[in-house]
Amino acid sequence: MKNITEFPGKSSFDNPKQLLSKNSQESYKLDGYAGLVIWDLDLHRAQASERISSFSSELIVPEAPTLQDAQKVIFLFNGLQTSLKNTTDKAILQPVLAWNKGGWTVSSWYVNGARDKPKEVKVICNTKPIPVTSGDKLVSVMTSEIDTYGFYYSCEFENLPGSGLELVSPFDLTLSLLALEAYGVTSCESIPPKGLRFSNVSLTTTSSRKPSWEEKTPPSGCKVFAHISTDTDTDNTEVTFSSN
Repeated sequence: MKNITEFPGKSSFDNPKQLLSKNSQESYKLDGYAGLVIWDLDLHRAQASERISSFSSELIVPEAPTLQDAQKVIFLFNGLQTSLKNTTDKAILQPVLAWNKGGWTVSSWYVNGARDKPKEVKVICNTKPIPVTSGDKLVSVMTSEIDTYGFYYSCEFENLPGSGLELVSPFDLTLSLLALEAYGVTSCESIPPKGLRFSNVSLTTTSSRKPSWEEKTPPSGCKVFAHISTDTDTDNTEVTFSSN
């Protein structure tokens, strides 16, 4: 069993909304998703037994943001979440690259809460942050299978000991996503200027169904766009978040 830590509390990961107060084109506060790409198996599968079996991606740790603020937090991750059809519960598993307090770290998270109370988290499991450096190559991998007591999931960054979680979830996590999330951002210069690219994005299902990725455009003051391309030979996808 890999490293698992459990504690009650609150987490920004559970909030799906963009809490944006915009006073002018230059003055705003961004708290939530700045860039988001999703695909929900539950909206396409013919049988409930069809499941996501693995979801992986590669990411090069970006340069530090041009404008650094001790209050600013930035997250980059691929994740698995409860279905959009589930209007009661919201759980998400995610291997996260985070900018916080002037440096990049990675850790794995599992958050479980209620959709009608997005700031009240029932359960959080996470690994301790591991420092990484701009230019490092990260490979995040999540796998899933049926367990006697529920849905078994594993989540880790390859070749980074201590970054992995193993858990049994009561929920089938069918919503896959790639995200740029930010809190306390008040300037576009707070977002890393380049290198926000998920490559070799690979998602497999038990029925070999191929994902059809969809961009969700939050009302971000930085106007972050998602560029999606898929290699027809390998079915691997590349997702880049940029301002143009």
